[in-house]
Formats: sequence, structure tokens, C-alpha cells
Amino acid sequence: MNRTQLGPAQQPMAPPFSDLMKSKQNPVEKRSSLISTNLMRVLVVEDEAGVCEFLQQALEESGCEVVVCSNGPDGLHELVRQPFDVALLDIMLPGMDGLAVLKTARLQGVQTPVMLLTARNETGDKVAGLDLGADDYLAKPFRIEELVARVRALARRSRNHVLTAADLSMDTLRRTVDRSGRALYLSPTEFSVLQLLLERQGQPVSKRDILAYVWRDDATRDPNTVEVYINYLRNKLEAGGATRLIHTQRGAGYVLSSQEPDES
Repeated sequence: MNRTQLGPAQQPMAPPFSDLMKSKQNPVEKRSSLISTNLMRVLVVEDEAGVCEFLQQALEESGCEVVVCSNGPDGLHELVRQPFDVALLDIMLPGMDGLAVLKTARLQGVQTPVMLLTARNETGDKVAGLDLGADDYLAKPFRIEELVARVRALARRSRNHVLTAADLSMDTLRRTVDRSGRALYLSPTEFSVLQLLLERQGQPVSKRDILAYVWRDDATRDPNTVEVYINYLRNKLEAGGATRLIHTQRGAGYVLSSQEPDES
């Protein structure tokens, strides 16, 4: 498959895999289990030539068509110009940082799922990215298996982008929610919590699962934060006397269902 290189030409200086990966094994040697028959179009915006080449190789060998850009303005141009199933966006980019690229793309109506890549495992960057409309993030160093799995998960969500339960509907691509035809305006965090509950509707979802899904690896996050956002969602979903959809299941977590969960 031909590779598309955009932006200023760079000589690839691949870093040692141990610097990029947490796995001690060379991931290129174990790709057969990752190969997919579904061709996905992935945009990679990364200014480190070695990392960019490595990601491109891994994704292509996993069955993806890959377009790469080495700076923020080129990445924004491609993100706006053509459709992708997923975009991988480094935060530290020349010309325009990744958060600015994301913000501008979302303001221009781009709905492509975006995963942020960052070398700085800082909560502030993650929160800012999610608030601007990022769908996922991954801190370097990372395992290539995990990155490919997350790319596939984002692509699946974008293709199966309408989630429903009773009279509640969520469009994960347009990032809209309505109940009985009435638009509900949710914050990015509220949206993520509700999306997880919809994806696992009828099943109990623990606070730990919600924390891991919404705030990823932020171990400092107070579990009671989940209760706060559940209450926010209930207030919005139940406005006007609508029936309750998010139920508390004692000892298990929260269940999104049109009926009260069986406590027996």
C-alpha cells in the first residue's frame, strides 16, 4: 500500500522501540493477530519522524489506509478536507498545537473521532482535550496492541453512531442527545458517562468502570465524582416529569434501563 506523506519532508530517525513502547517485544514481529479485513482510513498527525513512521507501519499492517502530517496546520487541513474513520493527534505540534487543531476542527463541524497522543501524562491536558471534543487519549509510551484496539473501537463507534434506549437517542458522531424529540444539552463529561451507560444498557456499570472510561488513568479522581455526574444526567433526562432511565443497583453501580433493575 502506498504511503502518503504530507507536510515538510523529514528524514525518519526511528527511536528505540523501548522508548515508545511499554512492551519489551518488538511489536512488528507479532502483527498477524492485529490484521483486519476492514479497511479504515486513519489520519496521523505527529511531528516526530520516527514515531510517525512507526505508527504508520503498524496501522498499515493492521489493515488501515494511513495519511500522515508532520505539523498542526497540515493536520487541520487534511482533517477538514477529507473523511477519516479516526484521527491520531499529537498534542505537541509545530505551527499549531494539537488542542488548537482539535478545537478548530470541531468548530468547523468535523465529527471525525480523535485520539490525542501525549508525552505528558498530565490531567490538565486530558481534561482540556476531552472538553474540546476528543474521543480518547493515550499517553506515551504505549503498547501498539492497545493503540490499534482503541483505533478500532473508535471506528466502530463512528460507524454505529446512533445509540437508543426507550425514547432516548444519542448520535455519537454529531454529539447530540434527545429524549422524545427534545434536545438535551450535555457537557462533554456528561456525554461520555451517558454514552457508556447506553453502550452497556441493561447491565450494571460500576463507578470504577465509569472512572476508567471517562477519566482513563487518572487515579486521583474521587469516585464520588461519578455520583455528581449521574445526578446531573438524571436532572436533565428527567426534566418535565420524564420517567427515570438511570437506576442505582446496590453494590453493582448504575443501570440504564426503562425498567427498575431486579435487586434479587
